[in-house]
Amino acid sequence: MKLISWNINGLRSFKAGVKGLLAELDADIICFQETKATRSVLEETSAIVDGYSAFFSFPRYQSGYSGVATFCKDAYRPFAAEEGLTELWTSLECPDSLGCYGDTSDFDSKHISSVDGEGRTVLTLHHIRCGEEVKRIAVINVYCPRADPEKPERGQIKLDFYELLERRAMSLLRNGIEVIILGDLNTSHRKIDHCDPSDDEDFDSNPGRIWLSQFLENSTTVTEDENIGGLLDAIFFVMCLSTKSSTRTCS
Repeated sequence: MKLISWNINGLRSFKAGVKGLLAELDADIICFQETKATRSVLEETSAIVDGYSAFFSFPRYQSGYSGVATFCKDAYRPFAAEEGLTELWTSLECPDSLGCYGDTSDFDSKHISSVDGEGRTVLTLHHIRCGEEVKRIAVINVYCPRADPEKPERGQIKLDFYELLERRAMSLLRNGIEVIILGDLNTSHRKIDHCDPSDDEDFDSNPGRIWLSQFLENSTTVTEDENIGGLLDAIFFVMCLSTKSSTRTCS
């Protein structure tokens, strides 16, 4: 199974259109972040592409902002799909939902609506054959919030989003579903991941990096105790593309 994740900075930024882009990428599951699309302006040619199933999440409170989309080849069409990290946007009676939301009772419902209502998550559930075994795999496509230094409240929203992401992932793991989290976490985990790493000793004290390290460590510890696999931080290939100049830089 070939997966690609790309922050595209606008779904309409490609001259060849979505169909041409998907053909060029030629992946089984393609996750886009920052689509900057709304339901009312989404063009049919971007939403309906032969050979693919498409799943979108749109921001509910601000247009032309955020947004994620997951395109799956017909051979990898999901058995379930939904948007959001919580059950807020999913009917519990819907047979196509993934479930396994985790306990969010300590969050205020209005705050959850704010954190989980910016169109930042699409989940798809796939059945993948591995040898003689068929595994259930949840692909979580996320575009995590940015901590804006000029808006201190955004830093807390980012951390709360991370917390909801962790609870959902751990709940899925505990229910026997393997998890792939990919997208734009808006946090460079290690200096090697950063485009301009600093020698500042405070690099590792960034709240986002602290959460990510603890999340990976906690998932491994908890899941080992429960005899299931944990999560790994893995970056296999990085490609930086300019949608304006069509240039590419690979590493």
